[in-house]
Amino acid sequence: MKCQKCGAKIVLAKSKYCNECGSKIEPLKPTDPKRESFLGVGKIKVGLGTEIKINPSDNDVTTVIVEGPEEIKQDLTMRLRNGVLDIRAPSNSINISVDNISGGNINIAGGLFVGGSITGSNIYGNSISTGDDSSVSVIITTPRGVDVSIDVAGDLNCEIGDLQSDITVDTDGDLIFNAKRLTGFDAVVSGSLKASIDNFENGQCDLEVSGSCKLTIPSGNIEELVADVSGSASLQINAETNKAILDVSGDLRGNLRAHTVSRDVSGSDSLSVIR
Repeated sequence: MKCQKCGAKIVLAKSKYCNECGSKIEPLKPTDPKRESFLGVGKIKVGLGTEIKINPSDNDVTTVIVEGPEEIKQDLTMRLRNGVLDIRAPSNSINISVDNISGGNINIAGGLFVGGSITGSNIYGNSISTGDDSSVSVIITTPRGVDVSIDVAGDLNCEIGDLQSDITVDTDGDLIFNAKRLTGFDAVVSGSLKASIDNFENGQCDLEVSGSCKLTIPSGNIEELVADVSGSASLQINAETNKAILDVSGDLRGNLRAHTVSRDVSGSDSLSVIR
């Protein structure tokens, strides 16, 4: 969000006055979802979203639709360089003018200035708010085989269609992940993970989960499954797995079809292995 008079960046919708020129800040008027289309996309990087949906397109066009707070839609960027489409929340330095903040978390995209000095690190987030829940929806249609990398802060609900590609997810919150068909899945989750992949095609599945993990893969082939789970883990994997390496701090249960299994379990181990 920018000051309508001097153009200074001011984030937090409830700010009343610009801390640069002192002008009163008028609330942004609602606009349509931000939509852009691209040709020649070979890889997609997504840096925002509380809900992300990605489905295959019927042509060579990649289309991105973002819905959320006006502050996000106004300043987010979508750039295509050398075949890589980068979708990002605002990441420039931000000056904040606000008279009162209470409740909830405040996520800032960019450098945070406090009392005239900048903090030691940048904070990148899904939402910009003063205690209100803010959701950001990202809907992407892209050709099959386009790999996608997602890196967001906070909880994430992710749905992937029959994309037949590699998906990488890094989130600081809980992750709910559903996909129809993938060739690879790599997830680093600070919270819990609940993932279901209908069909896996001969790729690698790497999981690093700080909380509990529930993974379901009913069909396909997995070259190698590596799971490092700090909590409990429940696996329902009927896809034929060549090699599985499991490190679980809590309890391990479920069913796994695998030729070779290595497991280190601190809690109870009731995993049934089918060879």
